[in-house]
Amino acid sequence: MTVSSYLNNLADELIIRDSEKDSIRRSFNTLDYRLKSYFGDDIGFVKKFGSYHRETILPRNYDSNSDVDILILFSDKLYKPQTYLNKIRKFAEYWYSRSEIYQSNPTIVLKLNHIKFELVPCIEAEWYESGNYKIPSKVSDYQDWLLTSPFEFNDKIIQKNKLCNYKIKPLVRIMKRWNVNTEYPKIYSSFLLEEKIVNYSFSYLDNSLKDYFFNFVTNMNRFDLPHQYQRKEVEKLVNKVKEIKRYEKECPVWSENELRKFFD
Repeated sequence: MTVSSYLNNLADELIIRDSEKDSIRRSFNTLDYRLKSYFGDDIGFVKKFGSYHRETILPRNYDSNSDVDILILFSDKLYKPQTYLNKIRKFAEYWYSRSEIYQSNPTIVLKLNHIKFELVPCIEAEWYESGNYKIPSKVSDYQDWLLTSPFEFNDKIIQKNKLCNYKIKPLVRIMKRWNVNTEYPKIYSSFLLEEKIVNYSFSYLDNSLKDYFFNFVTNMNRFDLPHQYQRKEVEKLVNKVKEIKRYEKECPVWSENELRKFFD
């Protein structure tokens, strides 16, 4: 196997299969029904967003912390974020009393056997504000709102993927696998890593997934990371991929085996 075929096979393995999708779909449909029954007219919509919606989520056997983000629009705008988080937690405890439920960041986490849902309350932004919705801000003890447009990035990654020979989503999944397989997992937040790839200017000469991988990795900037252990992990990947790129034609078996160490 060559480096190119290894990366293509890995990208294919990192796609969520239909059986896992069906399980998530059934759980979401049940969650959606229960939320609407419990809250009635107090909520406007229940929508998936984030990496699952963008098709860049990893299967659970490659990332045990994979989760599905769920946005819940509340009709009124009367309260601070923590009040809505409390409402969602009471709902989860009512319907899913045997499941693990806890607050993490600006979400309520509902952990089922096969998937983890992160339930995010939101309210509509005012017409004059720069964003579509407001979600709880991470840095405010959940007393303030953060303006966001949670579905815009999905359009951006679709456009970039099409522009780049449909190699961006596979590259994102490969880099996410590296990100959770390092000595100190999660060097980058999942969204930040996606954002870096989508905003990166690839060469018009890039054609294969290997080209996109080599281009992105060899130009990763470790100095934009705050901690030494993060910079060390990025430096280790960059230096090894540069070495593989130099010697892959002469030493294809060695190149593939060296690359596997970052993902297996």
